[in-house]
Order: sequence, then structure tokens, then C-alpha cells
Amino acid sequence: MNQQRIEKLKEIFKKHFIPYFIFFTIFVVFAYIILVLRLFSVETNIMPDITGKYFINVYNDLKKYNLNIEIRKIYIEEKPEGVILQQSILPGETIRPKNRLVLIVNSYEPFLTMPKVINLSLENAKQTLSSVPYEDKVYELPISKILYVYNPNIPENTVLFQFPAPNTKIKLNEKVILILSTSQSTKFEINEIKEMDIGTVSQYFIQSGIPYIITQIVPTKDNRLHGKVKEIKYNNKTYELSVYYNKNKKYHFYSDFELENIRYSRKDYCSLHLSKEELDSIEEIKLSTKIWFSEPEIFTDKSFSLVFYRSGNMYLYLLCNDKIVMKKFYEADFSV
Repeated sequence: MNQQRIEKLKEIFKKHFIPYFIFFTIFVVFAYIILVLRLFSVETNIMPDITGKYFINVYNDLKKYNLNIEIRKIYIEEKPEGVILQQSILPGETIRPKNRLVLIVNSYEPFLTMPKVINLSLENAKQTLSSVPYEDKVYELPISKILYVYNPNIPENTVLFQFPAPNTKIKLNEKVILILSTSQSTKFEINEIKEMDIGTVSQYFIQSGIPYIITQIVPTKDNRLHGKVKEIKYNNKTYELSVYYNKNKKYHFYSDFELENIRYSRKDYCSLHLSKEELDSIEEIKLSTKIWFSEPEIFTDKSFSLVFYRSGNMYLYLLCNDKIVMKKFYEADFSV
């Protein structure tokens, strides 16, 4: 009986082996073809050499490759900040979407949050800057420069302005500049503010009640000069400034400098103001941060190029004779 079953199974196997074998072979061949087609259909590219370049400048190019990018930060003092030191995928190698790319970027660590010291006394400001927390450590931010402006209505040595701005992310070696009030008459020293950033310089003029105007924009690709004042000249009872500006920058950082063409009436009293909030009333705008002002017929031109310091998202207002002449919103590309 068992022998008959075995013989019957052999007969069935012989009868159906060839069709099943052909079907299985066709299935395997088709699966292989589909796999090959998928591999070849994935877009491939050649990995470029990005070492020595600024990460922010190659970010868009890397983004189009759809790579999984991992950033690792180290700090080498003699190398510029933001420069790529190493790349895990070597130049010339084939890359496909979702490939993992590890980049070693030269970056200061950690980034501290700049405390607010405006309206504090110099003594209290120093105490605040001497104990800036980050995780489980406390760091000291030394004051690199103090400027004094005459203001008898405010207590002596009160902080009127600070750079960097409050709540911005800063490096450990960031230069802190303070403008303080004094009840004693002070001499306006041009040499003290040359080569400083336009944000600090403009506030020095504003707090001193002295009009200024930017007469020249000096193009630069050096981010270390971006927003710095190159020259200051006294001409016809006003100060004329030339300022470095990188017009080819691709991104607007959280703390950055902006360029805007300002047209105003020479016959009017005009002023420019910055605010983090959108303001509707003239009085609110007047109370916001003033960065420029003019008096009737004091300047010869009806327009000028304004470079100003922006911290985060901000509104720029131009007031002339208590009327809003211009209102513009500036948005940062990054949240920190």
C-alpha cells in the first residue's frame, strides 16, 4: 500500500515539476529585474569636496542631494568659525539619497544666552555678566569696551545700550560693549567707535543726540567685517559713515545686519525706529528703539543706504513729522 502511494507521488511530481520549475524561475528572474531597475532608478551623484568651505554656503547644495547629514562640532582656534574640517564621504565617491554624511564643523561651544543688563548700574551689570549659566557650568563674559554719553537725567553709570542684544545666542569669546550714562560732560571720540559694529555706533550717536548718516556702503565677503564701520568723517555739522556690508549673503541669521534704502523729506523731522512688536500708534513707535534721526535741511541727500543691527524678527518704522512714512518687517531665517 505504501509502495503504491510512493509511486503515485512520483508520477504527480514528474507531471507537475516542469511547470512549477518554470514558474519559479520566471518569478526569480522578474524579482531580480525589478531589484536591478530600482537600484538604477535611484538618482546618484558625485560627492563634492566641501572641506575648507563654510557650511552655511554649501547647505543648499547638500540639501538637494537629500542626504542624512550629521553635524559634529569641534573648536580649533586658528580655523575660521563655521568651516567644514572633515567629511565622512570622500570627494568623488558616489552618493545616493538617504546616505549618511558626517561633517566636522569648526564651531565655538557652548552658545550662551546674552543676559539683559540695560537699565542696570555698571556694578550690577558686571555681576550679571560674571555668572552666565550654561547647563551645569557658569561662565563670565568680560566687558571689552565701555562708552560714556552725557545724560544728567539718568543715574550715573546706568547701562543705556548693550551689544550683543539681550537673549541672543553668543560665543564664549563674544565682545561685550556697553554704553553708560554720565553726568559729566564728555568729549565725542571718533577713534573710540571706528571699526565697531553699526548697531553700537548708531546708538552712541543717538544717545549723544548727534545726527549721523551713512554715505557709503563698502562691499565685503569677509563676515568679520560685515556690519562694521570703516570710516567716520565730520562734514557740515554732521558725521558721515562708511559701513562694510556683505550683499551676497544667503541667509538672515537670528542676529544680523540689514541693508535698506531710506527716502525721506529733508524739510521734516524724521527718525527711524526698531521694534519686535508691530506698532500702530505714533507714541508707541517713538518709545521703541531709535536708530537714526534727522533735522530739517541738515542732510543734503533725500535718500541714503541704512545698515542696521537686527535681533530676531523686527519691524522698521520711518516717522516724519509724526506720520508713518515707511513700515517694513524683517524676518530671520533661523530661530537662534
